[in-house]
This record gives sequence, C-alpha cells and structure tokens, in this order.
Amino acid sequence: MVWRRIKLDAFVGRAPIDVRHPYLSPGCSLLFLAAQHPGRIRAMQERQSRHLGFWLPGLRCTEPNGSPLASVPFFCFRSEADRLCLSAERADNGDGRDMLTIPQYV
Repeated sequence: MVWRRIKLDAFVGRAPIDVRHPYLSPGCSLLFLAAQHPGRIRAMQERQSRHLGFWLPGLRCTEPNGSPLASVPFFCFRSEADRLCLSAERADNGDGRDMLTIPQYV
C-alpha cells in the first residue's frame, strides 16, 4: 500500500469529460474513502468552502432512465441538510461547473 496525495480543487470550471488522465484520476480512491471514512470527506469538503463538491473522475454510471454510462458521479455537501450526498450528472453537462472540482493525484 502506498499513500497518495489528492488535490481536490484541480480543474475548477471544467467538465469531467474534458479532463482525461487515467493515472491522475482518483475516482475509485475517493469513492472508497467516502465509504470507509465519510467523516474525512466531510472534513475535506468543509475546508474547501468555495466549492460545493467534486466529481469522481474516471468513473461512469447510468442514471435511472438515462443513457448507459453517460453520467459521472460526484459528491456534494448539502449544508441545509448537513449531509454529504453522492449524485450523478451527464459528463458533458455544463451546469454547475464552477461549483464542482475535478480532483487529481499530485
């Protein structure tokens, strides 16, 4: 096992479909971290106050009634509910790009 650093605020304002680098995309690592240690993701999110969440780059999913593997999952923090949410959106959607970041390994 090797520890790796992840820069959460990389590629602000870009869509996940525009940033493709298989060796710098920590999507699976962040998903595992959130499942095993949700408090760590929340603490990271609170420190990153100007952005409301981050994409899980390198991962694709299918939303209900959506095109197969056309969406990318992302984490967002809902302050009104005091909750960390896992959601998905089409990879080529331009809405909310300034609110979500695309993390990468450093």
